Amino acid sequence: MWVWRWLKCRPVSDLVDSAAAALGIPASLAERSAAARAEVAGTSADDVLAAWGGGTSVAAAPATEPAAGETPTPAPAVEQTPAAVAVMEPVIELPLAEEVVFEEEPEEPLEPVSLGTRIGTAVKVGAWTGAGLGFVAFFIFTAYWAPRAAVLPDV
Repeated sequence: MWVWRWLKCRPVSDLVDSAAAALGIPASLAERSAAARAEVAGTSADDVLAAWGGGTSVAAAPATEPAAGETPTPAPAVEQTPAAVAVMEPVIELPLAEEVVFEEEPEEPLEPVSLGTRIGTAVKVGAWTGAGLGFVAFFIFTAYWAPRAAVLPDV
């Protein structure tokens, strides 16, 4: 059913383009809005798009006389679309920071270290590291070995 209404109310493309440009919206949105407005106002979508593109108001459908015993219903009000308003945001200019000059500190020359001192330091560090890791490994594996240990009787 909606397909038939959509095909029946499909407006001419140049009217859609001019209305979309005047309202500042995409053409597909202008086309759907015009079809909905035309259905409410009781006119064709082409009339609505022509009004939106030219800036005039949409003419409402002629009022019909209510039958005997019926209460008249007021026609829905047709809204005017406001013109697009450009919003300007204030531009804040920040003061430029002063240029920072990077001064390199002079490198102090390192005194050479003898080969014997280097080897002695490496041996000390390696010995202490190995001893520490050995004790930690011993205590960790003892937790696994102790419950499984086979106890031999004294002979």
